[in-house]
Amino acid sequence: MNLTITIDIPEDFKQLCDIFDFDPEDIFQAFANKISFPVFYSQPNSRHRWANFFFLDYLVDTCRNDTTKWEIHKAFMDKMVHSISKSDDKSEEANRTVMKEWHQFILNKRTEDLINKLIDERKN
Repeated sequence: MNLTITIDIPEDFKQLCDIFDFDPEDIFQAFANKISFPVFYSQPNSRHRWANFFFLDYLVDTCRNDTTKWEIHKAFMDKMVHSISKSDDKSEEANRTVMKEWHQFILNKRTEDLINKLIDERKN
């Protein structure tokens, strides 16, 4: 997926990019490339875990007040935690299967919610 975005780059980040002669786009791409729950949950001590921690922190900040949504996501994350006892390769493979199930579940739930909303609107 390619995406064109516009963001405000904070001065501190811009200065660091200038100091190290980095393109901000390259940093954002590298960051996005490191976000992977299957890898994170199968190799929790990897040096690439920090992007996932940031993502999880964002998730907590945005979902903590929606207990229904949180419980759904937590159930799938718990499934990933249980695969840690397997070897890294088998754990990552098992977690990719969980991610596919999770993704499909969420897509189905959103479709169901949208249909129910449309039905309710037609009744009114």
